[in-house]
Amino acid sequence: MHPCMIELLARQRAGGLGMIAEPRVAIVAALWADEANQSTQKGAFEMREERPMTATRILAASGTNYTAIGIILGIFVPICAAVAAIVGCYYRLQRHRADAVAMAAYRKLAEEAVASQAGLRDQLAKLTGHVSATGQLMRDVG
Repeated sequence: MHPCMIELLARQRAGGLGMIAEPRVAIVAALWADEANQSTQKGAFEMREERPMTATRILAASGTNYTAIGIILGIFVPICAAVAAIVGCYYRLQRHRADAVAMAAYRKLAEEAVASQAGLRDQLAKLTGHVSATGQLMRDVG
């Protein structure tokens, strides 16, 4: 048994507290001790009647609390919208990066095509010179 309860029972038997007959009476032991005189003051007891729970009936009868809903929506909707905007911008940036990489590859391919086209024009000019020389030879022989 707790020391506070032992002291309470001793006070009740001595007649200091009287009989506790009502079941709704709660014994609240407030133990407090000042650091300066901790040895002289050991504790204090007080009798306190338990209050009825009326708040549950009020909450049940009041309906919807629109203030709480408004506060929750005022906090979570902007946060969710910001997260959605950040995610959308992130994927748009990733798409832009992928497009930039693809454009760099196409640019490199176009530069290679121009370089090979210039090489093909040189070869075609040589072949045209050979064909015209061959045609001239055929005319001279023939």
